[in-house]
Amino acid sequence: MQRFGFLVLLQLLICPELTAQKQGNIWYFGRNAGVSFNSGAPVALTDGVINQSEGCASIADENGQLLFYTDGSQVWNRNHAVMPNGSGLRGQNISAQSAIVVPMPQNKNLYYVFTIGDWTNTSAGYGLNYSVVDMSRNNGLGDVTIKNSLLFENAREQVTAVHHSNCQDVWIITHEKGNNNRFHAFLLTAAGITPTAVTSAVGMTYHGGNRYGYLKASHDGKKLCSTLGYANTPTTSPTVELYDFDNLTGQVSNAVTLALHNAIRDAYASEFSPDNTKLYVVAFSGSFIYQYDVSLGSAAAILASRQSVGTGTSIKACVQLGPDKKIYVSRSANGYLGVINNPNNAGALCNYVDNGVYLGGRNGALGLPNFNALYFSYPDLGPDSTLCIGNTLPLDVSGLGSTSYLWQDGSTSPAFTVTQPGWHWVEVTSTSGCRKRDSVNIQYTSLQVSLGNDTVLCDGNNLLLDLASVSADSYLWQDGTTGSSYTVSLPGTYSVQVKKGGCNATDNILVSTGVSPTPDLGKDTAICNGASLQLDATAAGIQTYTWQDGSIQPTFTINQTGQYWVEVADPAGCRKRDTINVSYTNLSLELGNDTTLCNGSYLLLNAASSAGDSYLWQDGTLQPSYTITQPGKYWVEINKSNCTTADTINVVYSFVPTFSLGNDTTICNGTALPLNVLVTGSHQYTWQDGSAGNTYTVSQPGQYWVQVANNGCVRADTIQVSLKALPTVELGRDTALCDGASIILNASVAMPASWQWQDGAVMPTYNVTRSGKYRVEVASTCGIVADSVLVQFYNCDCQIKLPNAFTPDGNGRNDQFKPVMEAGCRFSEYRLTIFNRWGEKVFESTNPATGWNGLYKYERAMAGGYAYMLQYRTPDRNVVEKRSGVVMLLR
Repeated sequence: MQRFGFLVLLQLLICPELTAQKQGNIWYFGRNAGVSFNSGAPVALTDGVINQSEGCASIADENGQLLFYTDGSQVWNRNHAVMPNGSGLRGQNISAQSAIVVPMPQNKNLYYVFTIGDWTNTSAGYGLNYSVVDMSRNNGLGDVTIKNSLLFENAREQVTAVHHSNCQDVWIITHEKGNNNRFHAFLLTAAGITPTAVTSAVGMTYHGGNRYGYLKASHDGKKLCSTLGYANTPTTSPTVELYDFDNLTGQVSNAVTLALHNAIRDAYASEFSPDNTKLYVVAFSGSFIYQYDVSLGSAAAILASRQSVGTGTSIKACVQLGPDKKIYVSRSANGYLGVINNPNNAGALCNYVDNGVYLGGRNGALGLPNFNALYFSYPDLGPDSTLCIGNTLPLDVSGLGSTSYLWQDGSTSPAFTVTQPGWHWVEVTSTSGCRKRDSVNIQYTSLQVSLGNDTVLCDGNNLLLDLASVSADSYLWQDGTTGSSYTVSLPGTYSVQVKKGGCNATDNILVSTGVSPTPDLGKDTAICNGASLQLDATAAGIQTYTWQDGSIQPTFTINQTGQYWVEVADPAGCRKRDTINVSYTNLSLELGNDTTLCNGSYLLLNAASSAGDSYLWQDGTLQPSYTITQPGKYWVEINKSNCTTADTINVVYSFVPTFSLGNDTTICNGTALPLNVLVTGSHQYTWQDGSAGNTYTVSQPGQYWVQVANNGCVRADTIQVSLKALPTVELGRDTALCDGASIILNASVAMPASWQWQDGAVMPTYNVTRSGKYRVEVASTCGIVADSVLVQFYNCDCQIKLPNAFTPDGNGRNDQFKPVMEAGCRFSEYRLTIFNRWGEKVFESTNPATGWNGLYKYERAMAGGYAYMLQYRTPDRNVVEKRSGVVMLLR
């Protein structure tokens, strides 16, 4: 490597190196269409939201991961959402090259989005604009930080990008619209866009009205092609022109007319082959693809080389080179992309396929994404790979139009043959002086496979031949199956062939059949407590025995429960195993201790808990349980799995006589109830309060009980005693009623009783209609109670009049001021109050019979008017009546 180190250093000083990039690997275009080249071949993407008739652009990172895409009006991030500030850019839906995205030199975060409007748009600011996307913003999803900065207003809908000869800066090239022939080239550097353009007046004059089409650059940055169709009356104006471009100075020169209006009227787009020798031209309304050989030098030779290479009748509107060095063709309103598979080849050898890439149900339109031509001129050595020892790998980077090649070993041919493992790289230098590099890691391996030694397959068993650990590309077994493993169930010869990276390896195995001896330990069983069991696995053809505890004898003696197994083997190594579960029959029987029962009771003896196979009681009964109702000796015998056990119990009866405390009853206050237990014999008595004896006196209400015991047998009885009190009678308070009213006196009580009123009436109620004192006596079994009430009747419709003057002169007439009313008027509330002219109270009375005699503080009051207030309420009303006025005191 040291022998060319000086050469590499010298080249680094001359021009920076460009490492292979994948920035053009993701395309979004047309009617929600898209493709990804990350797998090496185009795969349809159906998640795009773009809906664009013509120009568009997209950009990925160096690993081929989408960053964003645009139709010139909106910018969508990798999640297909509009970026902040990403709407309202000044590209347009019907602008041929509505947008192009160019990374800012020496900056991994900033991207310039150049947009250009439709040629017919005369609105201010709709020429060539640029916006800036900062991918460090919005959590790496990007943000439009500068928008619609006008660079050149009078621009036609053409814009392309070409690398400067320093391989870092980028020329942004457009054409002026109007009746002129001027190109404008602006330089984008690490410091930003240079506002002053390099202007070149060359080629056709862009006169006329509806002129449309692309401006494309060759991949070495040395050529430009302008396709500018014209839909009006046929003319001899040029529609396709080829130019030289100086990517050092930005000058356009040497125009060569390739087609006139009458030859390719609607010329719309063009694309250069990867080696820059061929030019392909399409029209937005044509089904043709014209190929020119632009390497021939003279204009005449180039024109003479034109030939149609397109097939099919679909419209072929746009052509664009892809990362795989194939040219893709947009077919307007069609679900496929056409593809020129070998664009470096002349004529039909370029191999155009009309239905080349299915778009997954989406459709193309007139445009495909607009890219810097440099993206698709990198060498491609392919993916890292592994070779078999002794194999070689040819690497070829010809066809890129490069001027020189440098491999890792210093060789300078376009092709290189790999014969050793390791990293291999190539550096190519284009005609523009830019160096581009790609590398690949090649490893070598030896392929070995083994199915193992010939073996015996015991009956009933399978043999798995597993080669999953052998990392191979393919497997082929003797019967044509191709899995990494094979299951053998029959005798025979089995073989496999394994391939990996051109390496082959084979092996085979002979499988014979053996008959395994069969041990038999019998069915699972149970033995009685204390017993033992001998297991015998002896059989013909057995060479070895292995028991669960490692012992190797033909027999095994069991003296405890558990699972036991034996594995036997014949001389061929075939093995079989048998297992037996041994449990103990644990018969435990307990009828209980000898016992005494009370007369009238029974005892259930239950032997079922022992889960025996059979039961036998002293009287021949065969059930698992037995009911005792008489004294005697009782026994049971149980058998289970030939194991037997028995138990016995003695039962005697004790007698307690019956008795009763009587029915629940009631006693009156102050009386007592004797409770007597009348039984014969000597017994123990216990009452509810712990007292003893066969009698108990009750004087309070409650529940009373007694237990009578004899030799552990107990009888009991309970009585509920309630207390009956004297009845309570309440006729109410003395009362007053209006004449004509009545009142019912109620002496009812909640117990059986009799009644005696003052006039001999015997009902619990009495209707009162006149004044008098009323009395009732109520008699029950517990005594007599009485109550009385005074009832008076009055005139309640009392008419009251108030004089308007009085003369307190002592003549016995009109000497007092008081209300005048009918006889018999009664009041439950009464107040008369009199005030002088100064508001002083001079008189007040609560007695209707007392009036004002004209004195105030024991002196005669002055003659004049006095205010009065009368408040009263009669017994039949709850409302207080109020009357007021002025009375004259006359002297």
